[in-house]
Amino acid sequence: MRLPENDPKSVILRNRLAYGRIAAEWERRQEMDYDHGFHEQCRALFLSHLKGIRVLDAGCGLGLDSLAFAAAGLQVAASDIAEEFLPLIRRKQPRIGLAAMDLTAPCFRAGCFDGIFACASFLHVPHELVEQTLSGFVRMLASGGILFLHHVESSRGLSEYRIDELLIPDNPAVCFCHTEQQLSALLASAGLHVLAVGRLKPSKYPSPCADRNSLVPYQMIACKPVS
Repeated sequence: MRLPENDPKSVILRNRLAYGRIAAEWERRQEMDYDHGFHEQCRALFLSHLKGIRVLDAGCGLGLDSLAFAAAGLQVAASDIAEEFLPLIRRKQPRIGLAAMDLTAPCFRAGCFDGIFACASFLHVPHELVEQTLSGFVRMLASGGILFLHHVESSRGLSEYRIDELLIPDNPAVCFCHTEQQLSALLASAGLHVLAVGRLKPSKYPSPCADRNSLVPYQMIACKPVS
């Protein structure tokens, strides 16, 4: 039976297909389209709170953050729902662990990461699946582990928005917003303690998409209590 278009699982499938279509093109255009400076700032914020070496890059895309973490001496696993990205990472760094993983259905064992880095990937989680996604993150974190989320809110109060041309024409993807207060409450409900809120902005901010939807980026770092 075909799922309704707005069903969360249908949204996830369409987003997976959209990212799968652009893997090779994104790699070809990475020097033009990838914001290296912004990602470096996000990694630095994450690392300033990390107290271990086992890291998951959740929603890794091209894996450039994964490669940087590995170069810094961390033990890195990289996951993305679009498995087309994974061979691109494997060719560059065979020691990085790879997994085709939907954020809403994590496949790693409990307590195996000191930090989870989710940079602009959590925004693809439908609202109906946010609680189970955060619960999965908490399960994968070790005691005292941290979760980094780069996310957006809309100053117009939008709860979701659509990207009609994700890197290439006729390639739509759906994204979801939370205010800082909403995300803080969700993290607390999942059992995480917010350590810091960052307000780093991409170098090309506001992009046409951000301008059209009044998007304001922010970063949140939360910690799993020490048990």
